[in-house]
Amino acid sequence: MKPQLTYKELKQTFVIFLKDNNALKQFKENLLTQRKREFKNLTNYLDILTLDRFNTLIEEETLYELINHAFHWASTPQGHDYWSELDEKWRGIMMKYQNKLKTSRILK
Repeated sequence: MKPQLTYKELKQTFVIFLKDNNALKQFKENLLTQRKREFKNLTNYLDILTLDRFNTLIEEETLYELINHAFHWASTPQGHDYWSELDEKWRGIMMKYQNKLKTSRILK
């Protein structure tokens, strides 16, 4: 049986990643500045983007895109290159979890 990545672990991994890269505050600010009509907060963004109404992972690819789909990078104070580099790092983290992400259900 393949190990499962719980939803709580996914959120924790993403938040820890942002903190470790000194980007959590900037990510939240940019997300809520550019997409405040769509998302109330970071947790709401992760809920909507990663889970469907049946509480299953929408697609593995979606998890790789958490930074890419968040906001328009060039319109942020940090700029496109900053977020592009962070996005590449995040994709590397997700590659490490690839086997865990191939499960059909995700636990809360």
